[in-house]
Order: sequence, then structure tokens, then C-alpha cells
Amino acid sequence: MHSRRSKSPWVVAGCAGDAAAALLEELDQDLIAQSKQCEWQPLIDLLRALRGVDYLAAITIRAEIGDLRRFRSAPQFMAY
Repeated sequence: MHSRRSKSPWVVAGCAGDAAAALLEELDQDLIAQSKQCEWQPLIDLLRALRGVDYLAAITIRAEIGDLRRFRSAPQFMAY
């Protein structure tokens, strides 16, 4: 008599994790593509010149800070 074993929860979770990771990667790529076509692109490029800042970090920084002109100086911006 053969017993059918169900998949381990870890295998199922791994499959779901793989699907989620693939979806996040697709969303990241879409966000990067959209950012290359907007008025934020010059600032995003400048932020990417900073060590450790990639596209997604630069996009996030730009979205969070809003208008850079509200900072009078680089130290004021960095303090934010």
C-alpha cells in the first residue's frame, strides 16, 4: 500500500517565496523603467553617484524628500 505524502510546508512556502521574489523583481524593473522617463531622472542619476545608492534607493529618496529646494544646504539635507 502506497501512502501519498503531501508536499512539505517548506516546499510550498519556497515556491510561494520564489513567485513573490519574481513579482518583486518585475515591479522593480517596471519602476526603474518608469523613472527613466520622468522629470526626476537627472536627480536620480545624481543620487546614484553616491556610494551604495542604486536605482531603487535613489527613487525612494526622491519620493521621500520631495522638493530639494526646501533645503538651504547639503548639511541641512543630510540632517533630514
